[in-house]
Amino acid sequence: MEEGLEELKKTCRLGDVTALQECLAKHPQIINECDPKLGWTELYRSVVCGQINVVEALLKAKADPNIRTKMGDTALHRAASNKQREIARLLLGFKADSNIQQNDGETALHQACIEGDFKMAKLLLQHKANANVQDYVYGKSPLHYAVDFCYASIVGLLIQYHANTDLIDRHGKSPKDLARTSEIQSLLGVNSFYIPSPEPSEIPQKSSLEYVSPSLSRSNSEFSLYSENKPVEHKIKQLEDIHKKIREAVRVSVDTVKTPNYSHNASLLVEPDAEKTGYDIIVDRNKAISFGGTERNPELYNWLCKAHLEELYTILLGAGYDDLKQLSYQMSSNLPITEMTLKEIGIMKSGLRKRFLLALDGLAYKKERRSEPAPNPFKCCTVGNPASGWMLNIPDLGKWLESLNLKELYQNFLDNGYEELEEMLLIMNSPWEITADDLRLMGIGKPGHRHRILSKLKEDATGFEYVNNRKKRDLTIDKEFNSSACELCRVF
Repeated sequence: MEEGLEELKKTCRLGDVTALQECLAKHPQIINECDPKLGWTELYRSVVCGQINVVEALLKAKADPNIRTKMGDTALHRAASNKQREIARLLLGFKADSNIQQNDGETALHQACIEGDFKMAKLLLQHKANANVQDYVYGKSPLHYAVDFCYASIVGLLIQYHANTDLIDRHGKSPKDLARTSEIQSLLGVNSFYIPSPEPSEIPQKSSLEYVSPSLSRSNSEFSLYSENKPVEHKIKQLEDIHKKIREAVRVSVDTVKTPNYSHNASLLVEPDAEKTGYDIIVDRNKAISFGGTERNPELYNWLCKAHLEELYTILLGAGYDDLKQLSYQMSSNLPITEMTLKEIGIMKSGLRKRFLLALDGLAYKKERRSEPAPNPFKCCTVGNPASGWMLNIPDLGKWLESLNLKELYQNFLDNGYEELEEMLLIMNSPWEITADDLRLMGIGKPGHRHRILSKLKEDATGFEYVNNRKKRDLTIDKEFNSSACELCRVF
């Protein structure tokens, strides 16, 4: 039986439906067996690996979609977290329960709202997901999270499905108390309406979203939400149309960056659909085996298995520590991952924390540690003082975030007034340095994402000195700056 289970695991990772069917024909009783370490069924593993054909085959073979892992997750939780809508649709079609709560009390709808996935949330609600379930830790409903992360379209959707806007969490807060934007306040009935411009042509080229004055949007306008005789559904539909046009305009205006080729021995295949995403383990120079994966650098799971730490996968993924390359870089940065960091995200066994840090520190492709401060990558070698304008081209904020595999957070920065990377780097060396709390208030909910951003900001801010007014008056020209150009300067 153990041999059959290992064979089944392999076929699920590979996505080999034929081999799967042959294995189940020989060992039909193992279809719902759980991994002793993680509590994963092979259906759950197939969802993690993004193997939609295997998921369908397992469901048709009577796999139970409602079995929970040791973290309390079901396959539907994982599909919602990974934004795998087609897989979620399959699971729901085979009677997956959309209201099962995992150990922290979150349902699949909670996770869809945290991820900001409108289509997933709508799919779950159409399959009887309860919009008023509260999690065990914070007492928050899906609406609390949608409001807290400023997902206006999801807020409108939840209200349409009878979400309680007055539900109180463990901190005594209702969704109305958490509303920070005029748009969401209006949906919750807290404040007057303040509507984004419906025309993409009115959006500035720098992609910061401006708002139309209420005086320009009266009840006789097609896009107005002030009309008292319009039903709620009609108003929500108008908001969805507005947001769709804005998102399309922003998407066109933001340049995309090609995924870099990494020097390490695992190649990453980036595809737009999480259902089709996979990663390769290089067996030799001419052969690669696809094991599927999640949306962001899925080699993490295979690396953890190799280090016999696969039980940490769900915790790391849920906390935003989902990119192996970035994890490796952070270890040699000014803000490395520590035991305390791992403890805070729920890795309670000290042995697991120490083994993880040791394995991470030993990655072959980590950045070389420096014994002295690294030069600023955007600053010329001949710069004599902070007031000098000799700066190399600093990348666009959107491209900088994409280099961290966090391009989906670009709008969070724009919405909070951060438009230029150079200004952010200057702020990092000022008395008003950007902190983890600032990022959390911006709607960046995962601690791993906040850690990754702060680590890179601190590294890139080297040399971007903050100069206050008193110091500016005392600045003198430094005559001992370099007289010969560096290699970067010779390019010009």
